Amino acid sequence: MAEREAEKERFKGAADPGTFDGTRTKFAEWRTRAKAWIRVQDNWSKSKVAIAVWTRLQGGRAGQFGMARLQQCMDKEDEDPLSDPWPTTKALFEELTLRFQVISERDYARHKIENFKQGTMRVDDFMVEFEALVAKSGIKDQEQTVVDLLERNTNREIIKELFKQGRRKTTGDATSTEILQIGRSMEMFQYMTNSTW
Repeated sequence: MAEREAEKERFKGAADPGTFDGTRTKFAEWRTRAKAWIRVQDNWSKSKVAIAVWTRLQGGRAGQFGMARLQQCMDKEDEDPLSDPWPTTKALFEELTLRFQVISERDYARHKIENFKQGTMRVDDFMVEFEALVAKSGIKDQEQTVVDLLERNTNREIIKELFKQGRRKTTGDATSTEILQIGRSMEMFQYMTNSTW
């Protein structure tokens, strides 16, 4: 008993975990902070814990989920005041984990490769990172998918040259080679025309 009180005293004032916006890669850290924050609260009821957690889910899918679950429990409680629709803390965090945790490195890589744009990144750096994501995501054998992702995510000027020169390929490796050659040539041209002799 004295140990538990000493532990509570030591963690008294644990920082509010802040809001969670639904970004899967940030979920594990937020969940740990939220659990610690809830743990040090004195005698919170299941409803207070659920309300505190669900109202910290903000924006997009996370906010919609939090508000839907909150409304669902409040409606059930209004219908039958003797019911107890609120989840235990353990059940609450299990539900959140199922919904928001990154399932695996493969799933994370698949998500990242969909949105991975070259932008102003050098073509060699882009291709190294792109190929690493292809390997991690397990889509190496899905040739058309890899080609489509390359054509969609590589710098528009490089892709324009790929089409203009008739160098479009049907496999990921061949497309990567063409993109590297065109991109390097364009970078060298830009370097040579911007340098002063």
